[in-house]
Order: sequence, then C-alpha cells, then structure tokens
Amino acid sequence: MVQNENNKAPFDSSFGTLTVQVSESENAVPIKGALVIVTKDNVGSQTLKGALITDDNGITPPLQLTAPSYEDALDPTETIPYDIYYVRISHPGYYTEEGHMVQIFGSSYSHLNINMIPLPEFPQKEVISY
Repeated sequence: MVQNENNKAPFDSSFGTLTVQVSESENAVPIKGALVIVTKDNVGSQTLKGALITDDNGITPPLQLTAPSYEDALDPTETIPYDIYYVRISHPGYYTEEGHMVQIFGSSYSHLNINMIPLPEFPQKEVISY
C-alpha cells in the first residue's frame, strides 16, 4: 500500500513515490527496524514528510511525495522538473546517515540504497602520543 502525504491517488502525475533500502556490507545484510525520516526544505526549515521503518528485507513501505506534475516537467523552462527531499536514517548500533538528497519526479518511482556502517563493538580508547 502506498502511503500518501495528502491521500491522493497513487498515480496522480503531481506525485512521485520513494522507497529506501537500508543494509550493511554492500547490500549483503538488510537492516530491519531502521528509522527513515524524509523531510523537505521549506525556506530554511525542514518539513517532515514521512517517518518510515524498514521491514525484514531492509526496505521501507512506499512513500508518495509531491512533485511537479509530469506535464510540467516536460517543459523545464517553466519549472524545475523535480522536487528535492532529504533522507536521514538511524538504527541502534550504526552510525546515523544524514544529508541524502533525493530528486522526486511526478509519476515516477525513486529508490534509494543506503549502506550503514556499524558502530565499533568496543569503546575506543583515546590515545595521546607525546
């Protein structure tokens, strides 16, 4: 089921769909239960557009996001043909991933692959050399 920020039909040309796949070891190990936050820049502040949790396969449910309509995107002189969203991923035991920008086009699907880095198992001691 497509989650929609404004309850629009899934193939409305002014919406695009985003899924995120979270894993470690170059996509070899999916990370279940990762929190994926999707925001949009709104004149200096971030507006929350979705908060999703990855499934057993490390994949979020689809999130439908506003974008310029497909028809408007065909004439890029009028408008930028996509909207930009920011993605932040966190999970206990891993470094948080921030700053991922995704372009969302109307009437299209976008998929973002994220490889997370595990935190060290043992606290690292600070070494001071003289």
